[in-house]
Amino acid sequence: MDIELGHNNFCEITRVEMVMMADGRGVVRMVATFAWMLMAVRRLDCGEDPIATVLGKIESLEEGVSGVLGKIEVLLLTITSSFVALSAASGWSPPPPPVASAGYTCDKYPAICTVAGSVNPNCCKKTCVNLNTDYLNCGKCGKQCASGKQCCKGKCVNIQKNRSNCGACGYTCLNTDHCCSGICVNLKTNILNCGACGTKCGLDLSCCNGKIVDLLTNKKHCGGCQNKCKKDCWNGMCDYA
Repeated sequence: MDIELGHNNFCEITRVEMVMMADGRGVVRMVATFAWMLMAVRRLDCGEDPIATVLGKIESLEEGVSGVLGKIEVLLLTITSSFVALSAASGWSPPPPPVASAGYTCDKYPAICTVAGSVNPNCCKKTCVNLNTDYLNCGKCGKQCASGKQCCKGKCVNIQKNRSNCGACGYTCLNTDHCCSGICVNLKTNILNCGACGTKCGLDLSCCNGKIVDLLTNKKHCGGCQNKCKKDCWNGMCDYA
C-alpha cells in the first residue's frame, strides 16, 4: 500500500493523517485518538500490514498497548534515534510528551508513561507521575511530602537542612560543611552560622573553630584564628613583655 502526503483511506474507509514524509515513506497518525502519538494502523477486516517505517527503522511494537478503535487496530511504535535526527534536519519537531486522553489512561496502558522523552514514567491513579520528584507521590503512589519538604529521589527531605540535598535535590555539601537555610557553610568559620546554623557573630567579632571570639583580645586567637599567645593579647598582638 502506498502512502501519500495528506489524508489517506485504509480499505477506502479509515481516515488517517499524514504528518511527515521522508524518502517516499510517511508518518501517519490516527485522527482524534492520541493526537501526538505516532501509530501503526491496520484494518482488522482487510488484511493491511502495519506501517513498517517511520523516518527510520522501527525497532519494535510495544507489547501490551495495542488497542481497538471500532474496526481499527492501533499499535504504538518504538522508533530509533534516526527519527529525531531526520525530523530535525527537515525542520519538523517531534510532538510534545504524551498526555493521556479519554479512554487511554495509564492504569490500562502503562506504556503511555514510558514512551521516549517522558519525564513521568510512573502511573498513579490514572496519571503519569515521577515517583522520584513528585511531592504528592514521593517514592510510592499517594505518599505526600509534608509542608516545607521536597521529593528527592523518592524521599521527602528538607532542602534547607539536608546535606545531600542542600538548596536543591542532588546538591551535596562537602564533608566539612553543613546545610544552613539551603546553603552549604563551614560552621567552624562562618560568621553567620558559627558553631550552629543561624548563630551570628557580633560586630567586629570572628568565628574560630565554631566559637565567637574577639581577635583583638583573645589569647588563643590573637589577630587571627589559632594564633596563640603565651601571655596576653593586646589589640590583636601578643604581649611578649
